[in-house]
Amino acid sequence: MTDPFEPKKSLALAMVKVRKLQLFSIVYPEELMNISFADLAVKNPSPPKIIFLPSTELVRRMIKALVKFGDTETKQNFLLRFGLGED
Repeated sequence: MTDPFEPKKSLALAMVKVRKLQLFSIVYPEELMNISFADLAVKNPSPPKIIFLPSTELVRRMIKALVKFGDTETKQNFLLRFGLGED
Protein backbone atom coordinates (compact mmCIF):
# COMPACT_ATOMS: atom_id res chain seq x y z
CA MET A 1 0.00 0.00 0.00
CA THR A 2 1.06 3.54 -0.56
CA ASP A 3 0.85 6.60 1.66
CA PRO A 4 -2.47 8.32 0.84
CA PHE A 5 -0.98 11.76 1.50
CA GLU A 6 2.08 11.24 -0.74
CA PRO A 7 0.93 8.62 -3.28
CA LYS A 8 3.51 9.25 -6.02
CA LYS A 9 6.53 9.32 -3.70
CA SER A 10 5.41 6.31 -1.67
CA LEU A 11 4.51 4.30 -4.79
CA ALA A 12 8.03 4.82 -6.14
CA LEU A 13 9.48 3.67 -2.80
CA ALA A 14 7.15 0.65 -2.73
CA MET A 15 8.25 -0.36 -6.24
CA VAL A 16 11.91 -0.23 -5.19
CA LYS A 17 11.18 -2.45 -2.17
CA VAL A 18 9.12 -4.95 -4.18
CA ARG A 19 11.84 -5.26 -6.82
CA LYS A 20 14.34 -6.18 -4.07
CA LEU A 21 12.18 -9.04 -2.75
CA GLN A 22 13.42 -12.53 -3.40
CA LEU A 23 10.11 -13.61 -4.83
CA PHE A 24 10.68 -17.36 -5.14
CA SER A 25 12.48 -17.88 -1.85
CA ILE A 26 10.63 -15.53 0.52
CA VAL A 27 7.25 -14.59 -0.96
CA TYR A 28 6.41 -17.84 -2.77
CA PRO A 29 8.72 -20.58 -1.46
CA GLU A 30 9.23 -23.55 -3.77
CA GLU A 31 7.53 -25.98 -1.36
CA LEU A 32 4.30 -23.96 -1.33
CA MET A 33 4.34 -23.43 -5.06
CA ASN A 34 4.73 -27.18 -5.64
CA ILE A 35 1.60 -27.76 -3.56
CA SER A 36 -0.28 -25.12 -5.57
CA PHE A 37 0.84 -26.64 -8.87
CA ALA A 38 -0.29 -30.08 -7.66
CA ASP A 39 -3.73 -28.61 -6.86
CA LEU A 40 -3.92 -27.12 -10.34
CA ALA A 41 -3.06 -30.50 -11.88
CA VAL A 42 -6.16 -32.07 -10.30
CA LYS A 43 -8.33 -29.05 -11.22
CA ASN A 44 -8.82 -28.00 -7.60
CA PRO A 45 -7.07 -24.64 -7.55
CA SER A 46 -6.42 -22.79 -4.32
CA PRO A 47 -4.42 -19.57 -4.47
CA PRO A 48 -1.38 -19.08 -2.23
CA LYS A 49 -2.38 -17.32 0.95
CA ILE A 50 -0.85 -13.95 1.78
CA ILE A 51 -1.48 -12.17 5.07
CA PHE A 52 -1.28 -8.38 5.18
CA LEU A 53 -0.69 -6.91 8.62
CA PRO A 54 -0.36 -3.13 8.47
CA SER A 55 1.80 -1.29 10.96
CA THR A 56 0.22 0.97 13.57
CA GLU A 57 1.52 4.00 11.68
CA LEU A 58 -0.11 2.83 8.45
CA VAL A 59 -3.45 2.19 10.16
CA ARG A 60 -3.38 5.71 11.61
CA ARG A 61 -2.67 7.19 8.16
CA MET A 62 -5.50 5.12 6.68
CA ILE A 63 -7.94 6.48 9.28
CA LYS A 64 -6.77 10.07 8.70
CA ALA A 65 -7.18 9.61 4.93
CA LEU A 66 -10.66 8.17 5.41
CA VAL A 67 -11.68 11.19 7.49
CA LYS A 68 -10.12 13.68 5.06
CA PHE A 69 -11.02 12.17 1.69
CA GLY A 70 -13.81 9.65 2.39
CA ASP A 71 -16.73 11.96 1.61
CA THR A 72 -15.09 14.05 -1.10
CA GLU A 73 -13.80 11.43 -3.55
CA THR A 74 -15.22 8.52 -5.47
CA LYS A 75 -14.44 5.07 -4.14
CA GLN A 76 -12.04 4.41 -7.04
CA ASN A 77 -10.08 7.64 -6.50
CA PHE A 78 -9.93 7.00 -2.77
CA LEU A 79 -8.50 3.50 -3.28
CA LEU A 80 -5.97 4.88 -5.76
CA ARG A 81 -4.54 7.01 -2.94
CA PHE A 82 -3.40 3.75 -1.35
CA GLY A 83 -2.17 2.25 -4.60
CA LEU A 84 -5.17 -0.09 -4.63
CA GLY A 85 -6.89 -0.24 -7.99
CA GLU A 86 -6.09 0.87 -11.48
CA ASP A 87 -6.11 4.25 -13.24
